[in-house]
Amino acid sequence: MSRKGELAYYLVVSVIGACVVLAMTFLGSSEAENLDILDRLIVGGAFIGSCLLGISLALRPGWIGRAVGRGNGPSEGHGRAETRGRRGHHPDCEGFASHVITTDKGALCAGCTGLASGSVMAIILMSIFVIIPARMSLGIPGLFVLLGLILIVVAFGEIALPRRNALLHAAFNGFLVIGFFFVVTGVFHSTGDATSALLAIVVSFLWLDARIHLSNWRHAKICENCSEVCKAY
Repeated sequence: MSRKGELAYYLVVSVIGACVVLAMTFLGSSEAENLDILDRLIVGGAFIGSCLLGISLALRPGWIGRAVGRGNGPSEGHGRAETRGRRGHHPDCEGFASHVITTDKGALCAGCTGLASGSVMAIILMSIFVIIPARMSLGIPGLFVLLGLILIVVAFGEIALPRRNALLHAAFNGFLVIGFFFVVTGVFHSTGDATSALLAIVVSFLWLDARIHLSNWRHAKICENCSEVCKAY
């Protein structure tokens, strides 16, 4: 599949996922005032576990692929020779300067830092949600879902910006995970059904996968428009 075809595929999948989430939200019973503690634990545990997995991948990208013997994944230059070193998971190149946060202790990948920070915040929010049962009046769960979708769309749209700032790039990636939290809790309260909330978590994984592929597409465009011959992507 060509890069454009792959890009279109993931965008279509993301839109379908949003439609599924909206359908679950606005076709839900909206009658669940007190969510069952066991259901809250199941949904909260699944979401927090997903965030912990995301944090581990942000800190050590590609460890799952290495664990199953598949190398470092498609982001490592697609098998082409790479002569440049790396800073914060990215080529040490001016084209990727906005992807790296420079600190006194070294360089951090802005995208991974944002995802990890957003995951930590989402874990805190979900923990509060599980421990403290909250009643949402009619319409609030739907607003949660819409807010979550807006944050996700903003995180996706940031890729299209011609010029980016590393800190803002990190912030937008953090918004993505916070958006997942609002979507999952909104669906859960709208339906009162743990299965629907777990499906929303699965859809969130699809959105995250799409976001990663869009980032890889952006990285490839940077290399394509660069006059250097290293071509890391």
